[in-house]
Amino acid sequence: MKKNSIALPLSVFVLFSVAFTFIPASADAEDTVNFIQVLLDESSGQVNNQISELEEAGIPIPSSVDLFNSQGLAEYEAALASIEEGNLDEAQEHAFDAMSLFEDALEGLFEAEDDSQDQVDDDTNEINELVDTISNSEIDADEIRDLALQNDLDISFGDYDDAIEDAKGLLAEGNLEGAIEQFENAEDLLEDAFDQIDEGVDLQQDDRVDEF
Repeated sequence: MKKNSIALPLSVFVLFSVAFTFIPASADAEDTVNFIQVLLDESSGQVNNQISELEEAGIPIPSSVDLFNSQGLAEYEAALASIEEGNLDEAQEHAFDAMSLFEDALEGLFEAEDDSQDQVDDDTNEINELVDTISNSEIDADEIRDLALQNDLDISFGDYDDAIEDAKGLLAEGNLEGAIEQFENAEDLLEDAFDQIDEGVDLQQDDRVDEF
């Protein structure tokens, strides 16, 4: 969507800009005014439509876009004022400047949309990786539980289980940062449990040596 969505509106700006160059010298004032008005309305409308789409999607509008758009609207108004004064050459200049500023605004909007989509893709990949990592951790935990049972060691895994469930819950809520924090906590608890097993096995071996 990125390249295609950008290319179409910008190609319209290019066509409009070129069209300015080819306004016939013989064109009457009314035709020229109508042409300028169409260009201004179309270019301004594209920016406004894209702003609305991003706002509906919850994507922040960059401050640079607001600046370009406001400057473009100022040139838009200046073009209309020149038309009212009957100065069509000046109106065309203002209109061209307005379109150039609207084009800058539109480019900024599409960049913001692309950046937002990239962030969504990155978050999705990170979520999938964390889901796999949690699953692998639970497999490791089951093996460590078995090791504790095999050595008749009373090791509690309750805190680890709680941390893993908290991580899953936060992940389901879309709280990736919180889920990562809870998972890291779970991994620390699992490491502590393994260390307890290691210490317990060493003590058992020492006891056996003492018995001899």
